[in-house]
Parts: sequence; structure tokens; C-alpha cells
Amino acid sequence: MAHHTVKQGKNRRVRNSNNASIYFALLFIMSVGLLVVFNELAIHFLAGYVVLSIITMIMYGWDKKAAEKGHWRTPELTLQLLALIGGWPGAVWAQQKFRHKSRKLSFRIQLWLMIIFNVSAFVWFCVPLANSFIQSWF
Repeated sequence: MAHHTVKQGKNRRVRNSNNASIYFALLFIMSVGLLVVFNELAIHFLAGYVVLSIITMIMYGWDKKAAEKGHWRTPELTLQLLALIGGWPGAVWAQQKFRHKSRKLSFRIQLWLMIIFNVSAFVWFCVPLANSFIQSWF
């Protein structure tokens, strides 16, 4: 029974981590939406994140089906590059929805690096107020 309890604890941590990722993705998308509403950002940024997220979710779904059937898989690099260019909100949702790539620690670490790079670049180049604040520190 002790082994079952330990495994259950690990699963709960992974689930809680995934929930935090989804909340972060929702917060990010809502923030981009607010920037659009207040005319601080063009709508194509929000549309880009939404479209790339949908493409990324589809790719995760296809890869999950391929894994189950033993067919050709989508390379992890492809999934990570989609996350890097803006599909990361879809990637964190797809991990939770499909329970795919959610336990492989190296993949999750790489995904979070892609998220950090994407969000940092977005804030640096696209958010005027944040850019002014950052430049005042340097």
C-alpha cells in the first residue's frame, strides 16, 4: 500500500503543476486580450497566440493517437518549436486534456524554457509599458 500512496502523491503533484500551467496560460491570454482592448497591442498578437495554440493542441492530439497506435510520431522538437513561437498556451492545455507529455520531466523542463523565452520576448518587444520599465532598470 505504501507504494500506491507514493505513486498517488506523484500523480497529484503532476496534476497540480498542470493546473498551475493552465492558470498561467489563461492569465497570459487574458492579459494579451486586455492589451488589445485598451489599444496597447494590435489584435494580430492575440489572434496569433490563439491560432498557434489551436495548431499546437491538434499536434499534441495527433501525437497522442500515434503513440497509442504505434504509428509515426511528431518529433518533440516540433512540439517545442510550436510552443516557442506562441503555441505554448495550447501545449499546456493539451498536456492536461490528452495526458500527453505531462510526465516526461525533460520534456516539461524544455517546455517551460520555451514558455519563458516566448513570454520574455513578448514582454520585451510588444508591451510598451513593460519595455519602458525594463529599460529604466538597465
